[in-house]
Amino acid sequence: MAGVGKTTLARGLVEWLAATEGLGEGCFWFTFNDIRSSEYVFNQMVEPLFGAHAMAADLAQKQALLVEAFKKRRFILVWDNFESATGIPGTPLEARLPELDRQWLWAFLGKLRGGASKVIITSRSPEAWLGSDRCFPLSLGGLQGEERWEYCATILRDLGLDADQQDAELKTLMELLDGHPLAMRVLLPRLEKVSAYTLISKLRGQLNESNSANCSIQVQLQGRLFTVLDFVVDSLPLELKPLLIFLVYYDRFLHLLALEMIAKQAGCQCGRVEIEKFLYILVGAGLLRLLDEGMYEMHSALKDFLRFRFLENDTNNASSKGTWQHSLTELMELLANKLTRKEIIS
Repeated sequence: MAGVGKTTLARGLVEWLAATEGLGEGCFWFTFNDIRSSEYVFNQMVEPLFGAHAMAADLAQKQALLVEAFKKRRFILVWDNFESATGIPGTPLEARLPELDRQWLWAFLGKLRGGASKVIITSRSPEAWLGSDRCFPLSLGGLQGEERWEYCATILRDLGLDADQQDAELKTLMELLDGHPLAMRVLLPRLEKVSAYTLISKLRGQLNESNSANCSIQVQLQGRLFTVLDFVVDSLPLELKPLLIFLVYYDRFLHLLALEMIAKQAGCQCGRVEIEKFLYILVGAGLLRLLDEGMYEMHSALKDFLRFRFLENDTNNASSKGTWQHSLTELMELLANKLTRKEIIS
């Protein structure tokens, strides 16, 4: 399930291995949101290990080189957000890798078995197609017991509130959130302005509307998270909500200046101050992560949520979406022309 902390846990494990000299000769990290071929994965490992000349080999030769190296030498490979490779039925996420490319990765994992290197895979899907002989599944659920309340206390402390475990309404709200870290981070800050009882009533009402007995457990869990994310949309000032439509067309990263330029091109009334406020709210909710000055990384849950709400189930914003699409296309054309002129001049 998105937002439960898979990537964070994998990062923490790699950092711990590095600090305790358990990383071996290094780590290769792949975020599958951005990957469209198995050869790209192999090339990113072949070049640093064997040099650029080895990239001219065919795919089978590259795989053989890597298998031999990884079986003898210790490396850690991380395949993050691997659900992007195959997609998740019943959700907006479609397969990014063709079947043949998935088979190359499947074979690669099988050949690494028993070797010195290890592969860590994070995914919202059980990835049963990999087979039990290739991977050991470890289910990562929500926070439990004291960990759940410690995280609650951390969130509420910044608001000057106490995480009172004797508060019946707060306990009920925590049970509804089921220890889901992202859901807690999104919803608990609202206790600064509204009561736990109000949140419980609204959350239960929306969950009852969205739940369907015909849906798989995975789709139902996604629906619960989307219900929580609706609170973020509802809490946004009215003038900032049109900016959400623009985020639909971003896959992972976005830049403040690009958002400002496209907003202006689309005739949106939001200026720099409003856009910074919009991004600040999403960062506070854990849905964006500030990487560098003006550069943000989108949480995969936000991306899926926006595409589901605005592309698949919302016919009311067709004209707005068309305007944003046109503005984005014009910006890309402008950037492409500038890059082309630079190449010609150089």
